[in-house]
Amino acid sequence: MAGLCFGVLAAAALAQEEKPAKDAEVWVVDDTHKIHPITGNSLSQGKEIYQGKLSAPGDYRRRNNVWDSAANTVKLFAGRNEFVSFQLILEKGRDDLHKVFVNATDLLGAKARISADSNIRLFKQLYLQLSGVWYPDALLPFELAGTTPLELPDPSESIPGQRVQSVWVDIYVPHELPPGAYTGELMVLHRNTNKQAILKVELEVGNFTLPDELGLDVDLMNYGFLNIERGWPDMVLDGPRHRAIEKEFFRMAHAHRMTFSIVPYNHDGSIPKGLKPEL
Repeated sequence: MAGLCFGVLAAAALAQEEKPAKDAEVWVVDDTHKIHPITGNSLSQGKEIYQGKLSAPGDYRRRNNVWDSAANTVKLFAGRNEFVSFQLILEKGRDDLHKVFVNATDLLGAKARISADSNIRLFKQLYLQLSGVWYPDALLPFELAGTTPLELPDPSESIPGQRVQSVWVDIYVPHELPPGAYTGELMVLHRNTNKQAILKVELEVGNFTLPDELGLDVDLMNYGFLNIERGWPDMVLDGPRHRAIEKEFFRMAHAHRMTFSIVPYNHDGSIPKGLKPEL
């Protein structure tokens, strides 16, 4: 069986009553892959393999450029003031998974640490169907109420035959962090059976710092305005709540080194309220 199973016992305090392990797998890929929620195959291998029409060559579940299942280790490299990311993949077998928790510890170095509370963020990947094919798309922060614990299959997404759920992991390396090796853990706990998988995370921080200024302009173009009122039907345009939510959209873009480029008119030439002076 590929990957790391939920067959590892959790702490004795959690396992007062022995329960059978689920036949699930836990493995890791880097941030460039799109993993299909049913087949578990990567889009980078071709669309027919991604959809399961052809078998996948090799076994990236066991070993790839960031993951070694034999050592249960994720290996990453980054500079200071850089985000480094990877994807934790949960893949179920026969049994459905209920109440799955994922947690990260601090990454400890010889002279400093990377705080999990401040610098590590976890996201549940949501899936979008396009021309009958499912793709991972939006990232839902774990800190939002209702995001965790995870269910597989996810009843909120209604993907027929879903076997796979991806969790995105972001690690930010602070400006002044001493270079060197930092290690920590990523823990996956299946509460219904009190079984957990523990993955070791190794991050090598180089002796260089990325500048705060952007060297490449990635703009998110839009016409008129952000249209955030579509998500909040009771929104009062130009009100304090509207502006507060709008700022969070800009903050999110900046955190991903992007900016909004909004032209003050619609496709039909009309100008939305608030984007021109009253005549």
